[in-house]
Amino acid sequence: MQTLSRLPFLQIRSDDDDTLRKGRLLQMLVFLLTGMSLIRFSFDLWFILTDASADILPYFFQLIGTLLFAVICLYLIRIGRVIEASHLFAIILIVTFFLLLVTQFPEETGLPYMMLIPVMVIAILDSVRVSRVYALVTIGLIGVYTAVTPTYTLLNFAFFALVTLGISLTTWLIVSDQQKVLRDINLLARESQQKTELLQHRAHQLQNSAQIAQQTGLTANLNQLLQHTAQLVRETFSFYHVSILLLEENGQMLRLRAVAGQEQLLQTSEPYRLPVTDNSIIGWVAMHQATRISDDVTADPHYLPEPLLPETRSEMALPLVARGQLLGILDVQSRRLWAFQEEDAAFLQIAANQLAVAIDNTRLLAQTEATLQETQMLYQFNTLLAGTLDVGEIYRRAARAITQQLAACRCLMLARATDQTAVTVQVGYEQGSGAGARAGFFWDTAVYRFQDYPGLEQALQTGATAVYQLDPQANTPEQHILTTYRATRWLVVPLTHATDSAGFVWLFRDDTQPPFQPAEIQLMQTMASQTAVALANAQLTSDAQVRVAQLSTINRTSVILSHAPTLKAIFDGARREIMALIPATGMSIMLLAKDGQHINWLYGYEYGHEVDLSGIPPLPISQGFSGHVVRTRELLYVDKDNIELRQKLQSLVVGEELAAWLGLPMIVSGKLVGVLAVENEDSFSDPEIELLKTIVGPLASAIHNFIQLDELQAALEAQSRQRIQLQTAAEVAAAATGVLDLEGVVEASVNLIKDRFGLYYVGLFLVDYDKKEAVLVSGTGEAGQMQVQESRRLRVGGRSLIGGATSDGKPRITQNVTLDEEWLPNPYLPDTRSELALPLRAHGRIIGALTAQSAQPHHFSPELIQVLQTLCDQLATAVENARLLARVEARAQRQQTLAQLSAQLHQTADIEEIVSIGLRAISSHLDNMPVTLELGKQAGGNGRAQTMEPQVGGEESHE
Repeated sequence: MQTLSRLPFLQIRSDDDDTLRKGRLLQMLVFLLTGMSLIRFSFDLWFILTDASADILPYFFQLIGTLLFAVICLYLIRIGRVIEASHLFAIILIVTFFLLLVTQFPEETGLPYMMLIPVMVIAILDSVRVSRVYALVTIGLIGVYTAVTPTYTLLNFAFFALVTLGISLTTWLIVSDQQKVLRDINLLARESQQKTELLQHRAHQLQNSAQIAQQTGLTANLNQLLQHTAQLVRETFSFYHVSILLLEENGQMLRLRAVAGQEQLLQTSEPYRLPVTDNSIIGWVAMHQATRISDDVTADPHYLPEPLLPETRSEMALPLVARGQLLGILDVQSRRLWAFQEEDAAFLQIAANQLAVAIDNTRLLAQTEATLQETQMLYQFNTLLAGTLDVGEIYRRAARAITQQLAACRCLMLARATDQTAVTVQVGYEQGSGAGARAGFFWDTAVYRFQDYPGLEQALQTGATAVYQLDPQANTPEQHILTTYRATRWLVVPLTHATDSAGFVWLFRDDTQPPFQPAEIQLMQTMASQTAVALANAQLTSDAQVRVAQLSTINRTSVILSHAPTLKAIFDGARREIMALIPATGMSIMLLAKDGQHINWLYGYEYGHEVDLSGIPPLPISQGFSGHVVRTRELLYVDKDNIELRQKLQSLVVGEELAAWLGLPMIVSGKLVGVLAVENEDSFSDPEIELLKTIVGPLASAIHNFIQLDELQAALEAQSRQRIQLQTAAEVAAAATGVLDLEGVVEASVNLIKDRFGLYYVGLFLVDYDKKEAVLVSGTGEAGQMQVQESRRLRVGGRSLIGGATSDGKPRITQNVTLDEEWLPNPYLPDTRSELALPLRAHGRIIGALTAQSAQPHHFSPELIQVLQTLCDQLATAVENARLLARVEARAQRQQTLAQLSAQLHQTADIEEIVSIGLRAISSHLDNMPVTLELGKQAGGNGRAQTMEPQVGGEESHE
């Protein structure tokens, strides 16, 4: 039976051991009953086979009913409904045995005892109480049978009832004892299971404690650590709510950092905080650094109700202490009263201690990383400032780096004025925070005099750092500055080197940014000190470089520019020399156009990169700074304060608008070549201007010499190219005139033109004057052959280039077909980018046109067009000569044919022969069409008629 129970259809779907045991017992009884029925059917079948008069149908129905009964019982057992299956088994068995007793074996006195089996089955599988009902039903059925059947006597019934009651009573007693034993066993099993689950729960708690310890060593992210720990504690103990609060730096407030359950506490507009007081359980634990358990929060005077946690009934808070210092609180809450056991508190205290150590380690690691990051940042900042010796560039680099590193909205760099009575803004940078702000540098020429802002002078004298807060109610100079720069907080740090303060760094934050922390102020002071040192070094180095560089500028610049192979190399060489000697941030070179009324902006350089000038057209000399230099041929210097002059001259700004602009005319032998312009954030000094006046002479000579050499080379190349084109045209013309037939003339011409002039496609159209169309007679390549086969035609005077050229005899050209809306694309020539149509003129009339197409835009230069037009004139003459030759040859052929016909007619006097010769000649002239001749036919049909129908080829006759 154990082997059979492994079969899929005998497996019982239940996790209850008692149900499985009863189900297997009932399966065994069903198989036993079914087996007995099959054995009996086998004997009955043998009897039926030996007795021909026996009927097999009743036995067959009994077998089917038995099998159906077995299948239903087994199915009920399989789905776990063992009790229903046992009752079905008992009822069917009682009914079956009773029917056998009544119908087939009325004299069988032992058959009623078989009905005791269901009584015992129900007692074992269901209950003794139900079994008693089955016993009474069985006795009642036999009593009825005794009353209606004489074969079963009253004595038999009494004996049956006595046996039934005895066997049933014995069975009931045995089953009752077994059920009591099973109940005791189940009780012991449940107690054992509860203890096992308790041990497993403790093991799970220990495992989670170990997991918390392991998690604390795997992450250095404090937020992830806190959130994961809170979630793990809640899942382990099935708490209603778990939260972790950390002590803030002031030691007076606890801030919520992690939540598991009711996460909306972290989604409030303001951070959730609790004071370190005894007004709450959490505050009490923070004050006393001791665990507190509130088994009923309604009875705890320190409990603080939280509207977002309405279901809290008990609460426990544990301090997070590391190295004797309070770090925070671990708070757990439950929906049940008296929810916290001693074991839970012990395990939670272990978890709290591990979490406190992890928080302390994470903070120490964060502090170490912050220190390292700050050191690296200061090193990078120092390296950034040391990368340039330009004072203005140092200001710009420092302003941008300070703004980005300290997360401010704006930063201003200010320098002490020359008269020592004020500070002036050198550069400003903003991060794009706040209304109306933008990211990048902004120009501010504000001057803050000490008499208006006495606090600034005091800060310069003492070198002290100051922090100001916006107060709309106050009316002080500092509040005015905060309002001007749309800020909420203002940090003022002097630029101090040694004992001298050369200026300020002003750092602003708006209302969306946090206040300045002490660590940030200290970092700002260090960065300001580095900036002051870099400025002092740059100023000293700049002065020394200017003095040394002036001695060798002319010679070095002349050598570099004279060896430059290209105009671009001249520009780059001049830029390197100028920016190495002068603190400039931008340089431009403009050359005078040939018309003398425009200047071409050819080169621009700004902030370490070339400026894209491809979209700037030639500029008229009537406006702009450079135009003024060209008109006056004199130096022009515009500083940052000369706003009126900027507006008057209508300056054009490309890139950043810089503070100082210096333009110098480039003149060679009394001829103006162009303008050299240099720009900078700061004003140019007189020595720097003199140095630029020295450099501009060699630069102008180098540019002038290169332009003259380039023009000479261009002229020589143009002459060479024209000579090659004329030579090629002569070869093409000779090849075209050397062919006598029209097809050969056009075929040779288009192929030679395409190959010799490097064209994409060449085609020749001849005019059909009757239809007023230009017909393609020859084209190059496969595309040309396909178009000739399709007899491509274009209307004379139509929209196409060929139509226009054949209409008025004027050339048509499209240098860029993608920009010509009237150009008609040809699907056979998808790569055409420029097209030229030239008319063919012979004897004063247009006989056709030549189309030349290139895969490159702007391919047809004026020289090439002139050569091709000359070639087309020669080609037109050759085509006309070929046509004339073809007509002469056709006329000669007709004369020869008529002479031969006349000779044949004179050699005979026979009318029929004459008619036959004439008809054959006519048929041959008509491409062998059938011809019929009727002679002598009169009206009315009275005359004699002779008809001859010589047919030469074909199957139809034509009159």
